[in-house]
Amino acid sequence: MYYLELNRKFRFFSPKPTRRFFKRDNCPPFNCHTFCGKTKSPKKILDADFKSLSVPTPLHTEECAHQYSSNVQETSSGSTRDSYAYCSDNSCGEAPSKGEETSSSGAQDSYGSDNSFEEAPSKCEETSEEKKNGDGSSDSEVIGRVSDGESDFDSDVEREFERNFECKTTHTSTPKWEDDMGRSRNRKESLPLNLFLKYQHERVPPIPVQPSEVSNEAVKMWLNDARQSFEQECTTTLQCKSVTAELNQKVYHLAACCSTIVRAMLCDARRIEIEYEKLNGETVHIESLVQSLTGNILEFVKTHRNKLPAAIAQLADKIRLHRFEDTLNLIARLYSAWEDIKNELVEEEIGKIVARVESPTSELDLRATITAVTSLALRHEELIDLFIKADLVSALLILCEKCEGSSLRSLILRTLATMCCNSAAVRQFERFSGIFLITETLEEDFRPEPERAEAIALLVQVSAPWLEDNQSIKGLKEYSYRLVKALTRFSKDTKCCQNLLLSTAALANVSAMDPEAAKYMIKCHTIIHLVECIKTKVSVYLLEQVATLIANISSTELARKHLIGKTYHADGNFDHKNMKCL
Repeated sequence: MYYLELNRKFRFFSPKPTRRFFKRDNCPPFNCHTFCGKTKSPKKILDADFKSLSVPTPLHTEECAHQYSSNVQETSSGSTRDSYAYCSDNSCGEAPSKGEETSSSGAQDSYGSDNSFEEAPSKCEETSEEKKNGDGSSDSEVIGRVSDGESDFDSDVEREFERNFECKTTHTSTPKWEDDMGRSRNRKESLPLNLFLKYQHERVPPIPVQPSEVSNEAVKMWLNDARQSFEQECTTTLQCKSVTAELNQKVYHLAACCSTIVRAMLCDARRIEIEYEKLNGETVHIESLVQSLTGNILEFVKTHRNKLPAAIAQLADKIRLHRFEDTLNLIARLYSAWEDIKNELVEEEIGKIVARVESPTSELDLRATITAVTSLALRHEELIDLFIKADLVSALLILCEKCEGSSLRSLILRTLATMCCNSAAVRQFERFSGIFLITETLEEDFRPEPERAEAIALLVQVSAPWLEDNQSIKGLKEYSYRLVKALTRFSKDTKCCQNLLLSTAALANVSAMDPEAAKYMIKCHTIIHLVECIKTKVSVYLLEQVATLIANISSTELARKHLIGKTYHADGNFDHKNMKCL
């Protein structure tokens, strides 16, 4: 098609087609393709016919001094192909030797190209080929096969223009798809084989053709290798990220999910309680308030229970049908029945949360559950009794003793301090050796300061004097000296005023519960250190706790003599010459 289009483009350069060379000397046209007269398409001719066209006559050799050759490769007799007759620019008349013929594909041939033609074969080769082919066709028959519509370039300028125009370019914008696509296809076909040969001796899992052929042992081996392997780039990236912040966000999200049902239940219950209080205080529009309260109660029960109790349904029907005088009594009974159902539902959800604390699936789940418990206890104090009834304090003490992580132990100690706000919680605390746990935590120097601060806060909470029926704690007298010694050392080492306030409050509460703790404080020079600390500007709360501690110690005669006997000098040093240490 390329040559056909080019012939059509350059048709206006040539005069009317002529056949003078064909009439005179059986010479094929110069640089012209053989076209069909009807279809105007390239015509197929036999190899023997083309070879006969390639042999010039003596008359044509004298006039044009050109030789003609065929650009056809040797094939079996009778085969057909597209043939092109070219005029050779070689005027010397020398014929190449046998085997020096050059062949090129149809996509790479061009008019007038210096490398796209063959020189005429020698006479001996011609005669031998004629004998081989045995073709007896005459020149007139060959000429008759040529179409009358074909054109030849008679002018030398036209031939030169065509030669310059059709020269093969080295770089083209259009890719040579025939060669490139073939190479890329071969490359793609050989790619799986190359990958197989490359990785057949390496430690990689096999690639099965069918999913059923996967070996369990191979999968296990791959999982073990993947678990132990790491990338240096990934570790470097993780070092630049705030893993703690992401962990806290995940813990808060899981804690919110853990307490969602309880929070929604308490929110709906609070709305019903407000409506009931409003109904008791109103004197007008009572019927509408009664219907609204009844609808909210029914919606609450249907939302949080799969089946509506028969008692609630009967009371709701009676409220719709009975007179106004009986409605108030019925709504009171309905509200009382709803309270029982609400308490049962809340207690059931609290039991589920405590069960998650006792049997956590992971450390992250335990952190989230404990965070949810602390949040619920701080926002809804009425839930603390339910947590204590579900034995949450004992479960937290056991977890704190078994856990090794400092941050998790601190979280558990804070939750215990939140729970131990009544005598029932303190009784559970002392039953499971809570004082021993606090003493052990304070005496271990490798414990970080935040963990010891949480333990001191728990000690302050369980020994608070404002708790009812909390005059003494089991085990406090046995560990009183160790507690005083550890608290005094902590108050000397800490640089935080809040931790100093906590340690002072703990010493004050211990001295109030155990009178024997006064002599331990005198022996450890606790008062001397605390008085030195309050010389600088401190908070009023710290001053209050130090004053409470001194007042508790002054209740014994030995402590009074000790406090009166020591003198304080202007240089800030104490004189201990009259001090008697036990």
